[in-house]
Amino acid sequence: MTAESGTVLDAFTLETEDRLIQAEIRRMHADDGTEMLWHYENGRLAFAHPARRCAMCNEIITAASAGGCCIACVDGLVIGSD
Repeated sequence: MTAESGTVLDAFTLETEDRLIQAEIRRMHADDGTEMLWHYENGRLAFAHPARRCAMCNEIITAASAGGCCIACVDGLVIGSD
């Protein structure tokens, strides 16, 4: 698949000591229907893995998470009781 395939979920620029990396995360589907995240660096596929979804809001998790939830949902949780 090319960098033009799939749905762009996130795009950003990473800055290292010696270069800039144009990064994209795209949602694809494997031949068996598994939802996958494909990570591109400067237009080339760097790695791919099965997608994870938040247990609370069902959005695809592309960045930091806590357990099975995205950070946005975790920020709203209140642990314990009065």
